Amino acid sequence: MTSEIVGAIDFHDRIASVENVNTPLDNTSQVRVTFTNGWGISVIQGPYTYGGMDGLFELGVLGPDGELNSSNPVTNDVVGWLTPDAVMDKMRFLAFMTEEQLHEFQIVEKRKALLLELVELGRLVRQANEFNERVVNGLPFDLRAASQGLGAFVALQDWEQDLLANTPEEDNAG
Repeated sequence: MTSEIVGAIDFHDRIASVENVNTPLDNTSQVRVTFTNGWGISVIQGPYTYGGMDGLFELGVLGPDGELNSSNPVTNDVVGWLTPDAVMDKMRFLAFMTEEQLHEFQIVEKRKALLLELVELGRLVRQANEFNERVVNGLPFDLRAASQGLGAFVALQDWEQDLLANTPEEDNAG
């Protein structure tokens, strides 16, 4: 597998390191490639990998910390059943990925997350409104009419205070 993938690479200047991690016991082959931009890729093939029994490859993106990374423009998870050409396309993209591309991707992802949060907030507001409507409808009196009556009562008190405030004192004395 190593020669099939690594031999087809036409961007050797973008590769910082290549590590073969083979497991002879279960006939699994893995190659970890780190690119000069700090990102890497793990390509694995074996009897227990996605597509391995069909001669296809499984791929995961490695972040600058060397760990599997699901927040990148290449894939959001381990992806399997890849042909050598598909692996090369993902490797090439990752090898040439710039900080600007990564930043742009992260902005889009943050916008998606914000949109999902707004959708959830809208759902919760609708749910609260439906709950409030059920509570109000379940009261033994008409809350809307009572609140309108209270508003009229407050307005009447304000009118009365204004009237008393604008009445000459001599009229109040008698």
